[in-house]
Amino acid sequence: MNVLSLFDGIAVTCLALKRARIPVNKYYASEIDIYARTVAVLNHPEITQLGDVKTIKAEQMEPIDLLIGGSPCQDLSSLGKGAGLEGERSGLFYEYLRILNEVKPKYFVLENVASMPIKERDVISGLLGVEPIMINSSTVSAQCRKRLYWSNLKITQPKDKGILLQDILMDGFADRTKAHTILTNQLPETLGGLTRYLNKATGQVAFREQYFAKLDKETKIARFYNMQRLSSVLTPNKKYSKNGVFRHLSVHELEALQTLPKDYTACISKSQRYKCLGNSFTADVIAHILSFIPKENR
Repeated sequence: MNVLSLFDGIAVTCLALKRARIPVNKYYASEIDIYARTVAVLNHPEITQLGDVKTIKAEQMEPIDLLIGGSPCQDLSSLGKGAGLEGERSGLFYEYLRILNEVKPKYFVLENVASMPIKERDVISGLLGVEPIMINSSTVSAQCRKRLYWSNLKITQPKDKGILLQDILMDGFADRTKAHTILTNQLPETLGGLTRYLNKATGQVAFREQYFAKLDKETKIARFYNMQRLSSVLTPNKKYSKNGVFRHLSVHELEALQTLPKDYTACISKSQRYKCLGNSFTADVIAHILSFIPKENR
């Protein structure tokens, strides 16, 4: 099978193909982020990197059997600026569409955020000729991550593996069964960061004490506020969270939330690991989707 992965990131599609035991003849990738490419090449040296999606032509490759990609979601996400498909980044969907029409693959998969406006979703569905299926990564991991997948494969929902956030924590305690969606950066370990985590469903946190994790959100905020006031008197300019209230999830825990092997992203800096993981597919979701490729066409 010849595969073209657009907006390939850290090559989770390549990993997913291996997990689904789908043999690959050629794996072509388009990715411009140097750090993501570094992770991809280290884990999968067989990848042929093609560079910018805007320059890709069908004649550069052998006939493509599978086209897959998650076009940038920043202009479509509820957390974005709302520029939609006309935005600079999310408008790259039209490059996916151009290449789809040029290479005419047997199978295609497009991923994007489930929070996009219905109008934009309908435009994409009309142009691709299929309706999306919404899959939440929570079925195969400890992370809530709702994504839409458009495909000409007959996809069904994955079976729930029952993985809880507490299951993947290296230490500390979870205050919920599933983590929020991984983003590209971490919240500050401050009262403001804790408030955003509790009220805006943003960020990933483990609490160092079980009793604190079990408190309701209003009590958590009030307790932390009082602790922070005391801490500022006793130890000025230090964050109380460092002394035992909550912490960010580690990179290893974030890799687990994306169902990736430990240290899959270890070849780049910690900040770039956070960014790449926030932009990544959930590996076991993609492996599930690709498992619907008929065996006779693999």
